[in-house]
Amino acid sequence: MSASSNCVLYAGAKPVFADINPETYNIDPASIRKLITPRTKAIVAVDFTGQAVELDEIRKICKEHNLLLIEDAAHAIGTTYKGQPVGSLADMTCFSFHPVKTVTGGEGGAITTNDEKLYRHLMRLRTHGITRDPEEMVHPTDALWYNEQVELGFNYRMTDFQAALLLS
Repeated sequence: MSASSNCVLYAGAKPVFADINPETYNIDPASIRKLITPRTKAIVAVDFTGQAVELDEIRKICKEHNLLLIEDAAHAIGTTYKGQPVGSLADMTCFSFHPVKTVTGGEGGAITTNDEKLYRHLMRLRTHGITRDPEEMVHPTDALWYNEQVELGFNYRMTDFQAALLLS
């Protein structure tokens, strides 16, 4: 949960915490509904104990209020929701490969999305905000060696050793 709220803070936003369903320990959609305001931009729904959150209801809330749905599936890799794999139902789903997770690569993670614009933004963020795509550049060129930093980003690339550990 700390990683999820830290991401909200990194984005310059304020996290607001909803109550959980005491039977599933996952976020309660009824509690989410009560907390929506005009300033709400997204819902970060954290899957817990290998169980997916109530994605149908939370997606409905997001659609009603034009909100982004970010699923934190760090504790639910390999889980399905009504026959669909976790990672295929939210606007983006985050997975962690930290040593205490179900699948580990020592560190690192992955994000899935079906949104092309969001995908391109995430690809830039993981590489210091750098792009090699001429369509995203201020000074486009076809030179294979050229790249531009077009936004502030991070160094979120998994090493070869971490990937090998993850696949082993």
